[in-house]
Parts: sequence; C-alpha cells; structure tokens
Amino acid sequence: MRKPQRRVQLAMLAAAAMAVTALPASSAVATPGDVGVNATITVVADGLDTPRGVIYDNKANRILVAEAGLGDGSAAQVPPCGRAFGGPIYCYGESGAVFEYKVATGTGSRIVTGLPSIDNPAAVLGVHDLSFHKGELELLFGLSGPLRFRNDLASVPSSVGLGQVGTVVGGTFQPYGDLVTYENVVNPEPQFEDSDPFGLLRTGNGSIVADAAGNDVLRVKADGSIQTLAVIHDRVIGPNIIESVPTSVVEGPDGAIYIGELSGFPYPKGVARVLRLVPGQEETEYATGFTNIIDIAFDSQGRLLVLEIAKEGLFLPEDTVTGRLARIELDGTVTDLLTTGLENPGGIAVVDDNTFYITNHTTSVLDHTGQLLRVEIG
Repeated sequence: MRKPQRRVQLAMLAAAAMAVTALPASSAVATPGDVGVNATITVVADGLDTPRGVIYDNKANRILVAEAGLGDGSAAQVPPCGRAFGGPIYCYGESGAVFEYKVATGTGSRIVTGLPSIDNPAAVLGVHDLSFHKGELELLFGLSGPLRFRNDLASVPSSVGLGQVGTVVGGTFQPYGDLVTYENVVNPEPQFEDSDPFGLLRTGNGSIVADAAGNDVLRVKADGSIQTLAVIHDRVIGPNIIESVPTSVVEGPDGAIYIGELSGFPYPKGVARVLRLVPGQEETEYATGFTNIIDIAFDSQGRLLVLEIAKEGLFLPEDTVTGRLARIELDGTVTDLLTTGLENPGGIAVVDDNTFYITNHTTSVLDHTGQLLRVEIG
C-alpha cells in the first residue's frame, strides 16, 4: 500500500496537545540516554506551526526552520481545495514560514512568511525542508498527490509553488524545479502517480530531493531540469510489500549521497535503512535496523546522526509519538543518544559533535504547538 500521506496523518493524529507559549521560550530538562549518554534538552522556541526541516547557518550562527504552516487556518476548509492521492481533501492557505533562531542572542523571529500551505483536519503540508548554499536559501514544498491535485488549487497563483523546489529572493519564494510535473510526465517509479517532495540537499551541482511519495531521489539543476538519480523499490517483508518512503538526503564526507528511509505501511519496526548512493550507480545499504527515519546528518567526525519520528513505529499501538536520536559510530555500531523528550520530531541540524537542534511536535494540526529544541550531549 503506497501511502506516505497516510503516514503523515497517523503521526498527526498521535501527536499530543501542547500548551501554547510565546516565541521565543526556554526550558531545560536533563535526560539520560538509553545507554547511559547524558543529554540536556532546552526548548529554545515554542509556538511554531508544523516545523519540519532545520539547518544550521554557521556563518551567521543561526538556526533556520521550515514551518509547513496551518493551511488556510480554518476548520471549515475554505476553498480553494483539492483532492489528494487517496481521497483526502486539502485546502490552500499561506501560513507557511521560515523561522530564524539566533544562537548568540537566544532570540527568534520569522524572516519569511506567507508561504504556500495546505491542510485538512488530520494533516498539514507545505514547506518541508530547506537548505543554505553560498548565501542562498532554498526551500522544498510538498504536495502528496498527482498534478491534477495541484491544478485544483490553481485559482491561487502562488499555489503552483507546491511540489516544487526554489529559492528565496528578497523574502519571496521563486520556484524553478517542478517535481510534481516531472512525476506526471516521467514517473520514475510508475506504480502510482504521487509526489510529496520531503528532503532537500543543495549542492554545487544542483539540488538533491527525496520524494517520499514518488519513492525516488531526484536532482534539480539550476535551469529547472530534473533527472532521476535513484528509484527506491518496494521490498517484500513477511506478508507485506513495504515501500521505501525516502524522507531525507545528506552528503557524506566521502562525497556520496546518504538517504534516510521511513519505510511504508504498516511501518514494521526495524526495517528502515540508510542507503548510500553514488550517482550513476545502484544504491547500497549503509545501515539497517531502524524504524521510521525522518532526518539524517553527519557530524565533524563522519558519524551519522539518525532521527526517527517514532521509534516503535507509526502503526504500532504501544507508542506512535516517541522519537529517537541515534548515532552510527565509525565502526558501524549504533549508539542511542536520546528518546525521552522527543515527540514526533521532524528535523535535525548539527552545530558541533555534541550540540544539535531538533524540531519537535512536527505533526500536530493544533495551532502553534511546534518546538525547536537544543540537545546537548554530555
């Protein structure tokens, strides 16, 4: 069953309601890791709207967060609306944003607002990830549907930005890589026509995108043209056919592209992988045994940080909320760094080998419940 869309909905229904506080906020909790690793979690910003991807701009010493927004912000679902893959109806708004947290001063504010965002009572889709390269901010917008879904929203000109990658110039998003149209025309994994761009990596040779619904990894060149780098095929695991659902991409110290995999319905525990891709070659397995990977990042020692949105699986009754932060050591062993305090986390940014920023409560459809956490490993 191919439904990254259902994956998002399940996570959002599981998210806990949180008290709303003003931006910015700060509180710290000391938390033991699962194997004796001491970690301190500090809430540095509260009240975010569906935060997802997060990056560290080391030159400006700031954290940038992609806020998918709240769609039209109305439970009445005000048009324009469209029917996504699988039938759910989403309605258009412009509540997406980019949030900036200044590390030195501990202050935060939205530096880009009015970005495309769509929602229904169970899910919000919008700007999923962002990347910063040579002074240029790039954003990636999800959609979760075929081209005709976006066409249903086309009465609002800016809705065309959904399902695209592009740059922010003067505070305005300018799309140039149409991933949904590419899915419609090329459809690299042709089982269904469904696109939900989710993970973004800007490089000197274009932008690398993980399409969670298309089950592929794409390169968007500066002229907007797109090429397929990898198609991540389904796997048969027990009685189920499991989709890959690639959610994140990062460049490794060896120059290869590493891909984090959420794995699809029914989200069995322990089957998600980290894949290694050299363009022009078949992808290979780099690490296995994970459950629902939502983001990955390398530290300065070449160790891979793996963030899971739900460590027990998004379809298991025990716990669909608690996330997990793990580190793959250089010898291939896995160290659990943190679970307590992570509730449906969505993105990780590495400041140094012991300091990370993580977006938290990234799936709640309630207003202003997202968080930005600083995690310090002792």
